[in-house]
Amino acid sequence: GQAYGLAFLGSGDLVAACGDKSLVVWTRSPARAADDAARKAYEALATAAAAANAAAAAPTAGGASEFSFPVTLGGREMQLQWSRGEDPQAVAERFCSQNGLNATQHGGDVVTFVRQAMQKAGGDAAGAGAGAGAKDFSYPVEVEDGRKLTITWDRGEDPRAVALEFARRHGGIGADELPRIVQFIQQVSGSTPAAAAPAPAPAAPVSEAAQQEAMMQLMAMGFEENSARIALQATNWNVEAAVLRMV
Repeated sequence: GQAYGLAFLGSGDLVAACGDKSLVVWTRSPARAADDAARKAYEALATAAAAANAAAAAPTAGGASEFSFPVTLGGREMQLQWSRGEDPQAVAERFCSQNGLNATQHGGDVVTFVRQAMQKAGGDAAGAGAGAGAKDFSYPVEVEDGRKLTITWDRGEDPRAVALEFARRHGGIGADELPRIVQFIQQVSGSTPAAAAPAPAPAAPVSEAAQQEAMMQLMAMGFEENSARIALQATNWNVEAAVLRMV
């Protein structure tokens, strides 16, 4: 699969953030290398992930899709298809997989388009647990990479949480953009900046592997290593709490 980020650890090992949402650590030290059992377990997980991706890319059962839209991207002609009731996120993952597209870069746009099309068709199937009513605020925005997106939220929502969810949903939004998004939401909502959330109560120790994974996630979003480490240590290595602390 694709590798979306590389970084060296303090030990000299190399970490790769992969397109299948896994982290692979490469080391020259036999003492730190995984044993046979761990390697076999990883191979089993990789095989299961590949099977899941293949299933996501398979055509919808039951014949032709109910919705079909032509898509032109980079001179390529593609077809975006789905059936009523499908999860927009699953539709986006299948479309990107079928057409060899970067899901991190294009998945958010596909999800937004599918949801809007579902709403226009009178069947908002945005997924289990999604609210049936429209959001209180909805604004078109253009992010730094040129994409034109729509940000929505309800009155009373925490602007920082809204900005973080927006960045997660669409991908490719850097950490330096989050403060401006938060400020925009505050201005539109007429709210004042919220006080920084208190650090969580002491919890069980977090493993070194989990700490490294949390660091990789924040650094992939564009946060500096030192700032990310301080924020994670202050929040017991909770990635979401650390991001909210820094924006």
